[in-house]
Amino acid sequence: MSFGYKEDLLQFIWEHQLYNPRNLKTETGESVTILKQGNLNQNSGPDFENAELKIGNNTFYGSVEIHIDSKEWDTHKHNKDSSYNNAILQVCYNHSKNVCREDGTLLPTLVIGGRIAQSSLDKYDTLLSNKSFVPCENQINTLSFFEQNSWLNRMIISRLEQRCELYQSYLVSSNGNWNEAFYFAIVRAFGMPTNTEAFEELAIKLPLKLIQQHQKSLF
Repeated sequence: MSFGYKEDLLQFIWEHQLYNPRNLKTETGESVTILKQGNLNQNSGPDFENAELKIGNNTFYGSVEIHIDSKEWDTHKHNKDSSYNNAILQVCYNHSKNVCREDGTLLPTLVIGGRIAQSSLDKYDTLLSNKSFVPCENQINTLSFFEQNSWLNRMIISRLEQRCELYQSYLVSSNGNWNEAFYFAIVRAFGMPTNTEAFEELAIKLPLKLIQQHQKSLF
């Protein structure tokens, strides 16, 4: 069964759990329950980190690797890389062979190829081929007024939650000093949208108290 798409689409499907999750089983017949699908890893190493899965009667914590075909585990030489020994599951569209970690242990494999709705793939093709400025602009009319407003409200709340968590972290790192926390937020804003991490590091290396000590020489 051919997938016809790149691996990043399969990663997106796993990240957002866009497949039929009923009665999941590994290729060796063990039941699988997804407790946490993990966080997408943008760096080297397994595709998803900090996953929590129940396989059979045991709960596992670790990484999840995504491949179009299970044999790619060996093709990509993960079977010779000890950094993949913490993988607890391989998720594939197709299964052509069982694979092992570098330490020789069998890696459970979950095949979701037959669980992805064709309508979802068709919608993906439509979005890719759409030349509009916003590819989904012609689909928003298919949503009811209630659905649109619920979605917008959820986005607003999510954005506020993210901001609150960020500023709370500044407050914690500054030991409750609101002026220092505000300073972190301001310096971070100077780096938006792509250099926020670099400016956060600048705020750490150039703390507010140091600027206050030299404010007379600055102005």
